[in-house]
Amino acid sequence: MEAMETAMREEPRRLTGTALRGAMLALMLTLLLEALDQTIVGTAMPRIIGQLHGLDRYSWAVTAYLLAGTTLIPIAGKLSDQIGRKRFLLAGTFVFLCGSLLCGLAQTIDQLIIFRALQGAGAGTGIALVFTAVGDLVPPVERGKWLGIVSSVYAISAVSGPTVGGWLADHGPVFGPLITDTGRWRWVFSINIPLGLVALAGLAAYLPSGRPTREPALSGWAVVRRIDVAGALLAAAATLSLLLGLTWGGAGAGLTAWGSWRVIGALVGAALLYGALLVAERRAVEPVIPLDLFHGRVFAANAALSLLLNMALLGMAFYVPLFLQGVLGASATQAGATMTPFSVSIAAAGFLAGLAGTVLGRYQGIALLGAALMTLGLFLLTRMTPETALSTALLDVTIAGVGMGALFNVVGVVALNATPPAQMGAGAAVVRYLGQIGGTIGVALVATVVNSSLVDALGRRLPLAAVRRLTADGVTVTLNPQVLVNPTYRASLTQRAIATATGRVP
Repeated sequence: MEAMETAMREEPRRLTGTALRGAMLALMLTLLLEALDQTIVGTAMPRIIGQLHGLDRYSWAVTAYLLAGTTLIPIAGKLSDQIGRKRFLLAGTFVFLCGSLLCGLAQTIDQLIIFRALQGAGAGTGIALVFTAVGDLVPPVERGKWLGIVSSVYAISAVSGPTVGGWLADHGPVFGPLITDTGRWRWVFSINIPLGLVALAGLAAYLPSGRPTREPALSGWAVVRRIDVAGALLAAAATLSLLLGLTWGGAGAGLTAWGSWRVIGALVGAALLYGALLVAERRAVEPVIPLDLFHGRVFAANAALSLLLNMALLGMAFYVPLFLQGVLGASATQAGATMTPFSVSIAAAGFLAGLAGTVLGRYQGIALLGAALMTLGLFLLTRMTPETALSTALLDVTIAGVGMGALFNVVGVVALNATPPAQMGAGAAVVRYLGQIGGTIGVALVATVVNSSLVDALGRRLPLAAVRRLTADGVTVTLNPQVLVNPTYRASLTQRAIATATGRVP
C-alpha cells in the first residue's frame, strides 16, 4: 500500500484537451523567446554601440547572457526535482522579462551587460525546464510528437535570431520618446515583454503544480538542507571558466590565441574545477549532476550526441552566412533566403521524426538516418568553393538541416525516457547543458579555422604590414563568435579584406 501511494505521488498529473494545448503553447513561447535572445543581439550591436558606446565591451552583451544562462541550467534542473517545476519556470520567466525590460531601458553599455546577465539567468532556468515539463505532461509514448515540435522551436530560434535582430534594429517602429530612430534596437528586448506576459499567464493557468520525488515525506527546510550547494558552486565556476576560455580562444586571430596565458589559464582552471566537481558529486546526497545517470549507456550516448549536435548546428548557423556573403558575394537578402530552408528543414524533420518514433516505438533507426544526413550535409558544405552556386549551397544546408532536425528530436525523447521520473529535471538539464557547451565549442572551433584561413589568405595576397594593419584594425573582431558574425560592424573593412583574400577584388 505504501509503495502504491509513493508511485501515485511520483506520477505527474497528465493534461488533455485545451489544458494540454495551452500548457504546450506557453512552454513553446517561453523557449522561443529565451532561445532567440541567445543570438538576436549580434546584428543589432552596431546600433547599440553607436548609441551607448563602449566598443571595448562589444561582445560582452552577448557573452554575459550565454555565461549566466549556461551556468544555471544544471542547477535549475536539479532544484526543480527537489522543489517543484512550475515555480521555477514561473520565476525564471519573470526574471527573464525583468531583464528584457531593463535591457530595453539601458542607458550605458555597462548597464546593458549587467541586465543581459540577469536576462540570461532567467533564460537558463527556462531552457533547462521546458523539455522536462513536456516530459511531465505527456506519457513516454507521446513524447516524440510533442518534443519534435518543441525541439524545432529551439533550433529555429537559434538560427533565425541574427535575422530577427537585424530587422528589428533597422525597421522597428518609432514609439514616442522611448524608442527613437537611433534607438530602434530597443525593440530587440522590448518585444519580449508582451509575448513573455502571454507565456507567463499560460504557464500559471495551465501548468500543473507538484513534483515527483523519491521521498515524498520531505518538505520545507528538509529539502533545502539536501541542496547540493558545493556542487552548484563548483558547476557554476567550472562552466564560467570553460566558456571564457573558449570565447577568448575562438575570438583571437587563429591558433595563436589558444596559446595565450589567459586562455590556457581559463581552460586549465576549468579542468581542475570539473575534477573537483566530480569528487563533490560522488559524495553529495542530492548531486546537481547525478553521475549515476551516465552509468546507463542510452543516457550517456544521448548526452554526448547533444554536445556534438549543437557543435555542428551553431558552428554552421553562424558561419555559413559569412561564407555566402563574403566569399560567394551574396547579398544579405540572398544569404537569408539560402538559410531559410535550413530552418524549415530542421522544423519539418523534427516533427516527422517525432511522429515516426511515436508510431514505430523505436528511435535507433531515426537517429542513424539523421546522423548520416547531417554528416553528408556537413561534408558537402566543406566542399564549397568561391565558384559554388547558391542553389548548391541551399541543397547542402537543407540536407544538413534534415539530419539535425531528426537528431534533435531523438536526443530529447530518448534522454527523457532513459531518466527516472525522480531525476527527470536533472537529467534533461544535463543534456541541455552539454548542448550549450557543445554550441560554444563548435562556434569557437569554426571561428579559429575561419580566422586562421583569413589571415593566411591575406598573408599570401597582401604585404605583411598590410595584414598586420587589417588584423589589428578589427577583421578578427568581426569574426568573433560571441558577436555572432555580425555582417554590418566594420562592414567595409571586412568585405574588402575577405574580397582581397579570396581573389574577389571589386
